[in-house]
Amino acid sequence: MSRKKQIVHFKIITHQELGNNATLRSMERGEELYNTRAVINPTITENGVESIVYGSMEYKCLIEWDTSAKEWEFSCTCPYDHGGICKHSIALGLWMIDNCVYAPAELAEITVSEIDNLLNQADISVLQEFVRNIISADEILLEKFKALLYNLETSLEGISINDLVKDYLELFSSLEVSDEEDAIDSIHWRNHDYYQEEWELIEEVQLREVEEHLEGAFDEISEFIESGKLLQAVYNYFAFIEAYANLEETDEDNDYEISELIGSVIQDQQNSIYKLFKKQSFRNETMDMIIKTFSDRYLKNKSVEYYLILFEDFMLSLPYDTQQAEKPLKSIRKISITAADKLQMKLVKATKNRTLKTKICQDLVAINLEAARFLLNKFKGDPEKYHDVVQKIIPKFSRELLPEVFPNLQKDINPDLYRNAAEKLFQLTKEIKYYRIYKNLTPNFQLENYLMHFKDSKEKPFNILIEEKQFDRAFDFYVNKMSYGYDNDQYLLMLINHLPQTCFDYIVKETSKELADSGKREIYQKAGRLLTVLLQFKDETLKKKGRQHIDNLCQKYRNRPAMLDEFRSLKLI
Repeated sequence: MSRKKQIVHFKIITHQELGNNATLRSMERGEELYNTRAVINPTITENGVESIVYGSMEYKCLIEWDTSAKEWEFSCTCPYDHGGICKHSIALGLWMIDNCVYAPAELAEITVSEIDNLLNQADISVLQEFVRNIISADEILLEKFKALLYNLETSLEGISINDLVKDYLELFSSLEVSDEEDAIDSIHWRNHDYYQEEWELIEEVQLREVEEHLEGAFDEISEFIESGKLLQAVYNYFAFIEAYANLEETDEDNDYEISELIGSVIQDQQNSIYKLFKKQSFRNETMDMIIKTFSDRYLKNKSVEYYLILFEDFMLSLPYDTQQAEKPLKSIRKISITAADKLQMKLVKATKNRTLKTKICQDLVAINLEAARFLLNKFKGDPEKYHDVVQKIIPKFSRELLPEVFPNLQKDINPDLYRNAAEKLFQLTKEIKYYRIYKNLTPNFQLENYLMHFKDSKEKPFNILIEEKQFDRAFDFYVNKMSYGYDNDQYLLMLINHLPQTCFDYIVKETSKELADSGKREIYQKAGRLLTVLLQFKDETLKKKGRQHIDNLCQKYRNRPAMLDEFRSLKLI
């Protein structure tokens, strides 16, 4: 059942008027607040409404119509002071719209002009034709129109990044967050999972306070973007992030938790700003100024690596053309190969020029997986160039690319590369077929020299010794280097057909010794796995002896329930 609206004798604010006085971001957040019933006990005044509205804390809001000035007046006790009215005022305005009805003593003035209605109905092509006809017949209007468009991106007189940084640092320094006691007191009105850790609730309240304190700055940047003042938006963004960097690096007395909270809010806001930028059309002059500012101000700074990390994703979100993107690459590459590679691969995806794509990928092939895949696909029909690409990717991308690339290599074109790839694949997969390829292609192959490559490895020498039928050495290697691992009984299984009696004696000796005076479950597990090998001998006589050994151990240690449980899980009993 719908709530009965209250009759008032003053003008009621409209959605359009709220929108005209606020940024899009504040409108969205105000709607969220209103929908979560954050407007508490609103009161009708002579010319408007007032109420407590909850954000991170409770704030007192007032909206009134000034009859003499013919305009709305908004006030709120929250710290928001940028980019129009705050979200709390919007939430209260929405309450007024939904809950008040105007009973005028005289006709209400028209709140939505006929022009606005016509503009909303008009097709864009009609508007363009109308503007074209009007300004082509009036030189003054034409110049005003040009100034309007150009000023959106170039009118930065009196704007200094240094001044903006100071302003943002003042904004940070004025930030205060609730202490633990106040934060807990402020959560009673919200629906929380009360099994949630108290420290999580405190951090949530503090984050909301920081967000409310800073959202005006982000709204201002968004407003610049949405109104087409792109260079101004970028400079404000640069200054904001630079101020945050200064806060982290230079303010030793700053509470590190505050800095972390600000960082969290920045991270949450960045994606929406990036998305807004991606929707815009930048003029070439604007992009050139952004790149120059970025290079001069941050790539030559003593903290260049830190600034590059801060701005890397932002700079990659901008719409470069090929020539523009190449300008900062040389400087960036000296500092961070990773950042430069990302930017170059972005060009690869964006450009339709196959020659340029190939050139960029050839620069990156040894360090970028996408570039390697592009070139491998491009040179499939050119064996020599294909082999050249493989030669460059072997050190870095063996695991990702070699397994699929190796069948396409031709050993008669480049036997050294083919052998090198086979050795690399053996190191990665431990598959003996690659070892055989390597060995067969290696003149004067010396086993001892090759084993030296793996002197610190626990697996590969064993596999090679088995392949070379040096079973006694393989057994000694297993006993001395591999028998202590959790899953290394698999290697013993590789030996039982070649050294059955030796392996049998070893298992009986080890399990008897380990179980003689141990009550630890991990020992029972290891002994049990060794005993399972006794049941896998092909020699029936040894298998029967193994079965008898297991039964004897179970009988001897029948008062060890943990051991018997382990043996049952391994199906030994």
